Formats: sequence, C-alpha cells, structure tokens
Amino acid sequence: MSYSNGIYSNLITCLKLFKKRSLSFLLIFTLITSASLIGQNKKVTGENVTFVKFGNNSSNFLGTFMQKGGNKQWVEEGKRQGVVLFKYRETHRDAWSVYLTDNSRGVKIQLDLHTKKVMYSDKRNPTKRFLYTITESYTGINGWTVKRAVFGNSSGFKLGAYVQKSKFLWVEKTKSGKIAFKFKEVGRDEWSVYLKDDSRGVKIQLDLHTKKVMYSHNNSPYRVLYFIRRVF
Repeated sequence: MSYSNGIYSNLITCLKLFKKRSLSFLLIFTLITSASLIGQNKKVTGENVTFVKFGNNSSNFLGTFMQKGGNKQWVEEGKRQGVVLFKYRETHRDAWSVYLTDNSRGVKIQLDLHTKKVMYSDKRNPTKRFLYTITESYTGINGWTVKRAVFGNSSGFKLGAYVQKSKFLWVEKTKSGKIAFKFKEVGRDEWSVYLKDDSRGVKIQLDLHTKKVMYSHNNSPYRVLYFIRRVF
C-alpha cells in the first residue's frame, strides 16, 4: 500500500468513527431532553410518583390522582379533566405507595403501584378495600407542577422562557433574561398551564403534551407560537 493510500484509508476510518460517535451523542442528548418533560421514561415508585391514571377492571379510563404544586396537596379528577372532584393531603410514602387523606370526608386513599390498585377506607369502615385499578403512573413534571418552560423555534434554537414568579404571576423572558411580558395564570390541567395578558388581549397555553406554546389574540383560534424544549 502506498503512503497516500494509507492516509486515505486512515481518514475514512476516522470519519466513520466520528459519525458513529456523533450519532451516539445525538441519541443521548435526545433521551436527556425528552426525559425533561413528563417522566414516563423514569422508573416510577411510591417515592417519586406525581400522577396516576385509574380505571375499572376493564381498564376503562375513569380519572386521575395528581400531585398539585409540588407539595403535599393532591387532587382527584374524573373523566372530565380539569374539574377537581376531591382534594387530599399526602401523609407519607413508602417504596410502593402514596398515602392520602381527606379529613373533610374521613376518607383515606392508598395509591399502591405494586398491586396497581387504589385502596379506599373511610370513618364508617376503616378496613381498606379496592376502589380502582391503576392503569398508568408518572413521575416528573406535569401541568400541575411545572414552574418554568424553556421555548425555542422549530429548528431547536432557544428563544426564551416562561417562568412562574408567584402563585398566579408568570413572565415571559427573552434569551438574555429580560422580561418581555407578564401574564396571569388562569388555569391548569393534566398537561397544560393557561395564561392571560388582558392588556394585550393575549392568551397562552403551555401544552406539555404536544410540547408547544399556543397563542391566541383577541379570542382568535389558538396557533403555534413556539416549541417547548425543557420544563422544570
């Protein structure tokens, strides 16, 4: 083999190796950024679960239990998501379960991820009994717990972030960190946070399911404004 052919062969080998490593890096980066959204990819345990879907024995969807605000508060919603049926206080957790109580009704709930059952007891009958079947469970950020959403364009370039400053106050920041607009939080559900700026007639939906920032002006139909890249 000539000297020039040897250089050419080594160059081809290096390019192939670089391509493989680039693809591996891209795959790892994609997995990391995807895991920043609602945590289906992580192992869900009683110690980190934040969201549970439940149904009947036929696995038909009946509702959800959701941790609200990242603290000890939980809510139960039915088929009509966004409408709270009951509120609970988290009393403790273990490796497989979360334990909730509603003192106003004398009700206790156990979300048992091991048996995939929602167990129920009340003051009239303190014996735990089966109530629902757990069909799905999640950990991580959801519409109830998100406090910051980094957004960009369709090419992936970061453009700014929506940040919760207080209970109902959100701000839109530019890439440099400057506050561009202020919003009032008007609602949340399983997947989204809803914001409004009355001074401009603007409504914003931070949709974690579609990973899109939806925009409406003067009650016009919502359209895509940005793409959500990461949430916290």
